[in-house]
Amino acid sequence: MTARKLQLCQELNNIQQRDMSIGNYTLKIKELCDALRSINVNIDDNEMVQICLSGLTPRFDTIRSVVLARENPLSFFDLQSMVLVEENHVRTRIKVEEEDKVVEEEVDSVKADTTKSNPENTTTTTGKTFQTREAELLAKGGAIMPMLEYNINIYKRYYMY
Repeated sequence: MTARKLQLCQELNNIQQRDMSIGNYTLKIKELCDALRSINVNIDDNEMVQICLSGLTPRFDTIRSVVLARENPLSFFDLQSMVLVEENHVRTRIKVEEEDKVVEEEVDSVKADTTKSNPENTTTTTGKTFQTREAELLAKGGAIMPMLEYNINIYKRYYMY
């Protein structure tokens, strides 16, 4: 075995996603496989899929389980598409959770800053009246709407009536 072949095989068998994006991770696998093919080492699609699955981070455990449970083997290209979709889904979910946390903190600060006597004139930590901030938060929409409307309704019931 040549030194180059040994080095490429070792690198391919030890590849881990870690902090790489799925695009970079799968590209690195493909590049290593192409380099091995260029020196007459045959790496088939199933091996590429197994290598990719074994190096994914734990957040892709569900996809790993689904792929391994399939009766028909998945191509490397199809696997790449699946994990790219999941990566985008995870990024979106994390972004929404961060936005929800910010809104929840703002609603909590509004609750803490309000007085029973005159909530219309109460200002939030941003210096805006409750009604102004309520309209801004409601305009954000998305995943935060149900939680925000619920909190605002509780606030109104408790402080305004």
